[in-house]
Amino acid sequence: MMKQFIIIVALLALVASCTPASDQSESQTSRPVDYSNARETIETNSPTGNDLANEPANDPGESRPMANETPSAAQKQAILSAIATQQNLSPDQLELTAAEAKDWPDACLGLAGPDEMCAQMLIPGWAVTVTDGSQTWQYRTDLDGEQAKLDAK
Repeated sequence: MMKQFIIIVALLALVASCTPASDQSESQTSRPVDYSNARETIETNSPTGNDLANEPANDPGESRPMANETPSAAQKQAILSAIATQQNLSPDQLELTAAEAKDWPDACLGLAGPDEMCAQMLIPGWAVTVTDGSQTWQYRTDLDGEQAKLDAK
């Protein structure tokens, strides 16, 4: 009889310790968050006063407007240097014939290999065409031209 009493008391203590306290305040309880007015809040609190709902979204890999639609001299040099290294040429042998501002879908510039892991974030950069006079290549680069990947399409 004493053994049963101890078991019952132990079970009651265990159940009581697992039950949340009844004096929990309303601010501590979990409630779903309503985001229905989030866009309105962002639009009205925009520091520039722009209406974000009317701005077109940039699709990854799509052209995007930039203040300077062509790479700067430093960007061109970095792009040509990166490509020259890959093609075993001197940067002086290459000419940048076209450049278009793009947003790439990931850190691999949308050209990930089968075993390559890429950070999933938009990377601003350039779709460029480069030639050495006899061959022409299409490359994707980041904004500064430090990363360049051959676009084989």
